[in-house]
Amino acid sequence: MTIEKKPLLRLTSDFVFKAVYGQDTPESQAALRALLNCLLDKKDDPIEWVRCENPFILPKYIGRKESVLDIKARLSSGQLIDLEMQVTYLTHFINRSIFYMGKLITSSLDKGQNYGKMKLAIVISIVDGILFPDTPDVHSRYTLHERDRKDELSTLTQIHYLELNKIDITKPISEMTPYERIGAFFKYVSDRSKQDLIAELFHYESEVMTMTTPILEEISMDDQMRYLEEEHENYLRDLATALYEAEEARIEGRNQGLAEGMIRTNLLTKELLNAGRLDDLTRALDDKDFQEQLFKEFEL
Repeated sequence: MTIEKKPLLRLTSDFVFKAVYGQDTPESQAALRALLNCLLDKKDDPIEWVRCENPFILPKYIGRKESVLDIKARLSSGQLIDLEMQVTYLTHFINRSIFYMGKLITSSLDKGQNYGKMKLAIVISIVDGILFPDTPDVHSRYTLHERDRKDELSTLTQIHYLELNKIDITKPISEMTPYERIGAFFKYVSDRSKQDLIAELFHYESEVMTMTTPILEEISMDDQMRYLEEEHENYLRDLATALYEAEEARIEGRNQGLAEGMIRTNLLTKELLNAGRLDDLTRALDDKDFQEQLFKEFEL
C-alpha cells in the first residue's frame, strides 16, 4: 500500500525550523552545519563540527503551546551562534538581536576566564518580513565599526539578518546570490505551486536543501508534529489578537479614561510581545508578583 505524502509544513515556522535544524541527531546536525556554512559564507573555511546547545525535544512541547525556539549552536572552535526564524513581532526586533548578542558574549567566557578568552559570537535572524525597507539587500551583516573611519573595533561580534520578503523570484536563479537562493527555499519549499522553482534551486544550493528536505518530509508526515504546529500557529494568532487589543485599549483608555490597572496590563502585554518574551507573558497571567516585577522593569 502506498502512503500518500502529506503537504510539507512551512519551514518559515519557528517551530518547524527548530524541529528541522535543532534536533540532537546526526541528520539534523549535518543540515545545521551545511546551513551555517552557507549563511556565513564558509566555503573556504567550512565548519566541520557543530552542536546544538538547546536541542529540540518533542516531549518538551507536549502540553504547552510556546517555548524558546531559537537554536544555540557551539562550533568546535568554541564560537557561539544564535540562529532563529522570526515571522511575527518585528517591532524592537533589532534591540532584541543586540540583547541576544550580549547574552552570547557573556556565555562565551567560563567563570574566572579573562577577556582574552572571548570567542566570536554570531546572531543570525532569518526574518519572514522586512526589517530595513530602505535597503535592497536580502542579507545584512553588522559588526562593531568606528562611525566615520569605518575601521573595525572588534571581530568578536556579528549580527546577520536574512529578509525573506525582499527575495524576487522573478529574477533568474542563476543571477541570485546564495542568500537569495537559500531564502527562496525557506519561503517556498512547502508551496506546491512553486515546486519547479525548488527543483531549479537544488542545482545551486544542493547541500543544504538535500540535507534539509528529508528531515522536513519526516516531520511533516508525523501527525503529532502537525498537531503541535497547528497549536503553535493558533497560539501566535491569539497573541497577535492580544497585541491588537492592547493597542486598542491604550487608545480607548487615553480617550475615555479606562481604569489605570487595565491600561497598565495592556501596555505590559504589548511590551512583552514586542520584546518576544512570550514565556514571561504566559507566566505573568497567573503570577501577580511576577507581573508586578515586570511593571517595575518596564516602568509602567
